[in-house]
Amino acid sequence: MDHCSVEVFVQGGKVVLTDLIFPETENQENWLSAEGGPATILKLAVSTLT
Repeated sequence: MDHCSVEVFVQGGKVVLTDLIFPETENQENWLSAEGGPATILKLAVSTLT
């Protein structure tokens, strides 16, 4: 099981970011930010892998 992957798809899949994160157990927060101007989130899915 993969419990540490983050994938971000923007501009209709033209830009993709895949990264691994290793959060501390007590950290349950997620943050999104944009640099260089405003961003609009059209769809956001957060899934728990079991």
